[in-house]
Amino acid sequence: MIFGIIVGLIGHFIHKKYKNYGYALFGAGFGIIYLSIYAAYSFYAIFSIPIVFSILALLVILGVALSIWYDSLALNAYAFTGAFIIPLILPVSTSIHIFFSYFLVLNVGLLLVARYKTWPQLTAGALIATGLASSTWVLRPETQFLKTETYFYLSVIFFIFTITTIVDYVRRNTDYKSVDSFLLYSVPTIYIFLNAPIIEGKYSWAMFLYSLGIFYVLCSSVIRKLFCENEKIITLSNIQYVFAATCCIAASALYFEGNSILIFWALESLVVFTAGIYLSSLANRVTSLILVVLVVFRLWFFDGVVPTAYVAIFNERALNFLIALVPLLVIWLYYKYSTETQTIKDLERKTGVFIGAVGLFILPFFWMTSEILTFVTDHPSLYLPLVWTGFITLMSIVSFVAREKIFRYTSYITILITVVTILGVDWKLPLGYYNPVLNIRTLSVMLVVLVIALIIWFVRNYESYISETEKTFNSLLIMIANGMLLWLISFEILDYFNKQIDISSVISVTETIESTKRVVLSIAWLAYAATSITFGIIKRSVFARYLSVILFGVTVLKIFLYDTANLSDVYRFISFISLGVILLISGYAYYRFQNRILQFVKVDDNKSIL
Repeated sequence: MIFGIIVGLIGHFIHKKYKNYGYALFGAGFGIIYLSIYAAYSFYAIFSIPIVFSILALLVILGVALSIWYDSLALNAYAFTGAFIIPLILPVSTSIHIFFSYFLVLNVGLLLVARYKTWPQLTAGALIATGLASSTWVLRPETQFLKTETYFYLSVIFFIFTITTIVDYVRRNTDYKSVDSFLLYSVPTIYIFLNAPIIEGKYSWAMFLYSLGIFYVLCSSVIRKLFCENEKIITLSNIQYVFAATCCIAASALYFEGNSILIFWALESLVVFTAGIYLSSLANRVTSLILVVLVVFRLWFFDGVVPTAYVAIFNERALNFLIALVPLLVIWLYYKYSTETQTIKDLERKTGVFIGAVGLFILPFFWMTSEILTFVTDHPSLYLPLVWTGFITLMSIVSFVAREKIFRYTSYITILITVVTILGVDWKLPLGYYNPVLNIRTLSVMLVVLVIALIIWFVRNYESYISETEKTFNSLLIMIANGMLLWLISFEILDYFNKQIDISSVISVTETIESTKRVVLSIAWLAYAATSITFGIIKRSVFARYLSVILFGVTVLKIFLYDTANLSDVYRFISFISLGVILLISGYAYYRFQNRILQFVKVDDNKSIL
């Protein structure tokens, strides 16, 4: 011990000239004294436990005081290392109160050091050491009988480390990004893991997480009020709000059941987002965006199903969707029309608009689909295109009025889904449900054509802010509309004659009806192609003329390759005569209006395509 004191004094006297070497000798002197006291206690029983404890405590206090005086982080770390070694060499863990009181004293000392020196590295090291030491206690079997006391001591230590982290932030003049990140996330994480062995049941966990979230809200609000001019503290406050939101999300998932979780999450996302706007906190706003996405996913996969015994439309599912739409609408309106360009970056704005707009579109779409599939028992798939088309019409109008292209793009995608659904549905309805032309299939197709016409009209009237890429979608929409009309005409002709064939039992009559069906189908295609050519000439649409030429080619191939081989002479004669007459009329129209067509071909391609 005398030799250790001498080495320490030599380090003290030479540290001004040889700084690092002096500190090394000082630390070596402390180490020699630590080992001597340990040997006196363990090997020779010279000192009793109270005396050893007192001497080691005085050494720790002396070392910490000298480290502050010397402004030496290394010496301070050495002193605290010795302090954390003491529980390993002395039987302080025989009592929970002695064990945790010792660490409370150590960490209070750490807090006092943070008052004078900004050494977050020391706080990080002490956190790890305290966590490891505490884990040796909470994993003991007897801890199950001292849960309340253990939880109390762990909470006090957690509070001390939180305050120490805040003090480090307040007093600093240098950034410690890696250490800051470790402390910010490790303090609550270690606290939660240390409490894991003593908390049982999901409701106990829910209350624990709720209390942790409330603590972070109060802590963040207080430091924001006291240090409102410190930007680093504002950042810390924002992160603590995020922790609070995360704890409350997890707690609500554990505590509540059914749609109560969704309601709580939706309300929380709205509160967190409002706080993010008021506090100019990016972290809070991003957290709310993540939370509202979780709300959409939970609604989609868990809370979007109701028993068939429920009343249609006015049910719990409709309430869930309505509640989920509120934060989505607030988020979309804020990012779409907010003028706070300084606090909102372009990436955040685009992300917020995208999440809000997509959510506002897909949730009503999913809700209407679910209602049809749940409560319509007779051919529900036949009614989906009707509902979808009405919704597309509404959202298309909103998209152009609000100038929200995401609504338009999602409408385009939904049109494709509607078309695929119409084409894929089995339309072979029983005879009692079928009426030529006046049926649900005609209504569905005509509504799709009308909504496409409405979109094209809007594009022409709002083309000043429509991108060139989006304008090209009109070509696809026009193709879809023509294809659907031709598909409808063909199916109406085929179904009409097929119903006659099903009713008839005479073979000769059946063959006549079959031949008539093929001829009428060819004539209908030719008539549609001729109509398309006429429309293309009158409206100066090269796209319509191209479609008609393609349809003419397909019909000619059908007549020559199919009708010729399968029709009798009379019906074959009718097919060829009809083809010749319509081709003559079309050729005359091209010759008669060739100047208009040539003049139109020279104009802008983007306009001609419409």
